[in-house]
Amino acid sequence: MGRSAKKWCPSRREFLVLTGGAAAAAALGGARTSAEAQGAPRPGGTLRIAVSTAFDSPDPHKYRSVTNFALFSLCTNALTEVGKNFELQPSLAESWQVSATGLEYTFNLRRGVKFHTGQALTAEEVKFSLERIMNPKTASAQRSDLALVQSIEALDPHRVKVTLKQPFTPFLTKVATVRVPIIPASSVPADGTVTKAVGTGPWEMVEWKTNEYVRLRRFKEYWEKGLPYIDDVIVRPIADGNVRLTGLRAGDLDLIQDVPFKDVDALKTTAKDLVIYTGPGSWPSYIVFNSRKPPFSDVRVRRAIAHAVDKKALIAGHLWGHAQVANQPFPKGSPWFLDVKEKELDLAKAKKLLADAGYPTGFEVPILVSTGWAEFVEGAQVIQSQLKKIGIALKLDVTDLATWVARVNKRDFNVFYLWYSARYDPDDFYRRMFHTSEETSNNRSGYKNAALDKLLDQAAITHDQGERKKMYTQGLQAIIEDAPVIWTSIPDVSLAWRTVLKGFETNLGGYLVFRGGGLPRAWLER
Repeated sequence: MGRSAKKWCPSRREFLVLTGGAAAAAALGGARTSAEAQGAPRPGGTLRIAVSTAFDSPDPHKYRSVTNFALFSLCTNALTEVGKNFELQPSLAESWQVSATGLEYTFNLRRGVKFHTGQALTAEEVKFSLERIMNPKTASAQRSDLALVQSIEALDPHRVKVTLKQPFTPFLTKVATVRVPIIPASSVPADGTVTKAVGTGPWEMVEWKTNEYVRLRRFKEYWEKGLPYIDDVIVRPIADGNVRLTGLRAGDLDLIQDVPFKDVDALKTTAKDLVIYTGPGSWPSYIVFNSRKPPFSDVRVRRAIAHAVDKKALIAGHLWGHAQVANQPFPKGSPWFLDVKEKELDLAKAKKLLADAGYPTGFEVPILVSTGWAEFVEGAQVIQSQLKKIGIALKLDVTDLATWVARVNKRDFNVFYLWYSARYDPDDFYRRMFHTSEETSNNRSGYKNAALDKLLDQAAITHDQGERKKMYTQGLQAIIEDAPVIWTSIPDVSLAWRTVLKGFETNLGGYLVFRGGGLPRAWLER
């Protein structure tokens, strides 16, 4: 079997069950939160979930929204999966072999798996799905993850061989979770317009109401026998965290993602009949500069801001302290956390850099923010007040989510502040975000560094983790020095659910589904 990622466990994690105003704390996965402690699973019922942003597409190969990721995790599967601590595990591929050259990956498919159409999973459907993602016409955000695939061959109904152009160490993480979901060719019309996701997951999609809700129904022939327990799931996009929380407390919702951080601490002592979960997350927050556009095309301006942003104050100002300061995308405790020095807070140095760049009195520039992420609008306001101290006047350019996404994809911005979705391998962050080959897709800043490109290419074909860490450390030092982005923090995961939902636990990324856990193993008592 292929290599598995080393496990790691964050040291700070809180999980509180609050009933009648009394809080009882227990470690996630401990006896109090285990299925055994909560009684026998009870089948049936409808679960009502609220996520924080709108869904952008019913097509599992075309989505970009992080909430689409959560939705598709309920109804699709991929070849591999990650577990509680992001360790790599089998999914639709129950095992695999990697050739001695590192070029050929042969996946042995799980037998007895069916799509929601009743059609059996075969190697041909895997081949179809991967090739559709690779097709430029599909315009999949995951296309670059498969850029090194040379060919895909269905050896027989239960084995598929993927041949790479060159060795690529992180390949197994590229086909993990629903970033690369497997769907049947029959679910894609001739014109390529998918209106309903069809997969092999625990629930099947039965209704899609754009910007309103998505309804899912228990798939009776799901391959994990006996699962799921819950009959129906309704997922609603609700951008306003206060509205999500109000709906949960009123009993109109059963589970919400992204509990407003301003409310978390109070909920731990005042909420009734709720489970409040917060814990170290894996979604790094960052400031992104358009390095192709003045004034941020000048590295001195970017460095000036790096010396002017007070990360601790930023965390306190809009994340209510629920985050760890970061200068990189992996949190402390991760095997991929790198020992790289933080840029010091130094306003005098920042002002000198601005003067050297030709801005002795500063300048005015817009910062792009979206109403879809209210807490990051607040964060932009904190950054606005901090940069005012060195003469930079940030003007909030507020848009709806769809407009924000379209503009960022076209690099029609000067600077923005947001978070980046969880990833499993350094290549998933550093190459996607900074390699020149990604300049029309995931390299939002437009950063170019030929030496870094070469380093990232070498790291991707190196198997020894120690050597890879040395390469990524060198690369991270260059990125911090040139500051095309500034990582600021890694916010906590925050979820809440009513105590009628039993047996549910999340993982490091705050996922609704992960290998061996999540909603498929949860049930309702009402």
